[in-house]
Amino acid sequence: MTNYWDDISAEYHRVTQVSCDHFHYGPLLPGDDDLGLLPRPLAGLRCLELGCGGGQNSIYLAARGAVCAAADYSTEQIDHARSLAGKHAVDISFQTWDMDVLNPDWRDQFDLVHSAYALPFLKDQGRALRFAADYLRPGGQLLFSTAHPLFAHEWADFEDGELALLLENYFSPPVDSRRSEKGHQTTCSPVTISSLVESLHQAGLAVRRLLEPPPLPVDSLTADEIAAQVPYYSEAWHHLYPQLSRVPAVLIILAQKLEKK
Repeated sequence: MTNYWDDISAEYHRVTQVSCDHFHYGPLLPGDDDLGLLPRPLAGLRCLELGCGGGQNSIYLAARGAVCAAADYSTEQIDHARSLAGKHAVDISFQTWDMDVLNPDWRDQFDLVHSAYALPFLKDQGRALRFAADYLRPGGQLLFSTAHPLFAHEWADFEDGELALLLENYFSPPVDSRRSEKGHQTTCSPVTISSLVESLHQAGLAVRRLLEPPPLPVDSLTADEIAAQVPYYSEAWHHLYPQLSRVPAVLIILAQKLEKK
């Protein structure tokens, strides 16, 4: 089935620089070398990436000895991920799968389930988090980044060049609707932080870390420094640096599946 992400996959990978040498969390953000959220050691860790896109984070983990599976509902994204994994000579089990649908074969199989900015594009984020918890072994960890609800609101640009965020209703963040040139649509729907934490609680997960990291200082970096230091970069996101440096665009949560009593 053709979808929005199939339509834009080639252009997305053409204009977006996503490193396989860093574990990334979102646009212009520091990677895990700085944030330190991944469990250690990585060698032998059983990992599942949901909404993998180009598979860069799974490639990073597999290159360090993790046993990796990755899924995305876009066949074009999976094709790109398989090609990229081949170039990096790593073995990853890729599968076309919708995060909105439970995969019973993954139950209790993984030490780490991770996802970078796929959650806000789903129909039911709470349900997807319950599914992710189901895939974890007891004591396993869920690590994901998602859209921060504050950044979804409108910005005002005053005559003196100052920016201000216009917050109409925090409890109902605006929805970002997107349409490809072929007419397929998707929506990015941020939710409040408390609703995410409550969904994790209902799924039997305990929050261990919650981060709202500022972007790396891309305005003061050369092109070579950006390529080496910024795990996820595009000119479009660079253009938004003034806003990103004031309000977090990405929320990162590390949660752990509670041991059964």
